[in-house]
Parts: sequence; structure tokens; C-alpha cells
Amino acid sequence: MWACKNYRTANIFPGPPSALGTPQETTPADTASCPGWLPVGVFAILFDAILKEVSLTGRYNVERSQYNLITKLGEEETEMLPSAKIVGFVQVTDRKKARQFYVDVLSLKFVSEDPFALVVDSNGTRVRIGEMPNLQPAQFTVLGWEVSDMEEAVSFLQSRGVELQKYGFPGQDDRGVWTTPSGDKVAWFKDPAGNILSVSQHA
Repeated sequence: MWACKNYRTANIFPGPPSALGTPQETTPADTASCPGWLPVGVFAILFDAILKEVSLTGRYNVERSQYNLITKLGEEETEMLPSAKIVGFVQVTDRKKARQFYVDVLSLKFVSEDPFALVVDSNGTRVRIGEMPNLQPAQFTVLGWEVSDMEEAVSFLQSRGVELQKYGFPGQDDRGVWTTPSGDKVAWFKDPAGNILSVSQHA
């Protein structure tokens, strides 16, 4: 069986186009009137390849659109947090003592206080201080400030009666200021609840 590759009539049935457009049996001898005739097997392979190409192209376009949408959403999500202000959280055993320390001693700006937390502000960064009577202070720094002048920061803390913590690190001086091998300087102190705080100056 043969098929005529007649794209103008869009006849994809076996046999030459008839007056009614219905399939007809054809032999190789009949192909002289249609130089573009192909064996049905070859025509079927070509037609199947065209369908697959259309299918793959369509699926590719859909997948590419989905990828672009997901990528755009991902970019929006990743851009949102870096442009937002960070909020610090600290737990204490006595919020009244905490307010006196953070506001009166460290001179952080008082923002608000409600049954849930005391809120203070440090250069645009808010810290929420909650109360937990059975708090077990962490043995690491929970809150820190980066300063431009360590000597000035230490003098300020000492003038307010804040005691720097001495851990005996190589490079830590008598005041409690530790100088790292790279030249950074760090000093630690505690709030009334025992939370470890720090000031640091980076080289």
C-alpha cells in the first residue's frame, strides 16, 4: 500500500486523493501520477516523528514556562528576607531587671512592653526580651554588637559597672579583651540572667 505525500489536500489516508476524499487501494504502478508518493510504512514513520516533535516541543515550552515561573518566585522569595529588618530574641528570668540593664545600663532605646515581651531598639534593630523563670542560660554568645572602636566600647561598659568575662584564652588581656590571630577583638559580658553578650571589632 502506498500513500501520496499531498500536503495541499492534507490527505494522510492510504491511496491517492479521490473525488470524495476517501481512502483507496493503490499499487506502485499508480504512483506515476503522484511523484511524491511514499510507501505507507515510511509515511507512517515520518508522520509519527512529526507528532512526537510537536508533542516534545509543546512539553518543552510548558516545562520552560513552569521553570521561569518557579525561578521568578524563587528570586522574589530570596530577595524578601535580605531586605527585611532582623529581630533578635533573648530570654531572661526577670524582665524588670532586664529592662534596667538593657535600657538604663546599655542605653538601648525602649520601644514597648506588654505581657509577652520587652522590646528595645539598637540602631534600628529590635530585640524582643521574653521572660522564662526557669531559664538555663546558654554557654555561648546570644547577642552581640559590632563596634568601630573597641577601646571606647570597653570604657563605656566599665563606666556603667559592666564586668567583662575572662576565659583565659591566649591573647586575652587583663581587661578581658581577646585579640584573635587575624587581629579581630572581642570582649564578653553577661546580662542579669546570665546570657552571654559581646562587643567585637573586626580588623
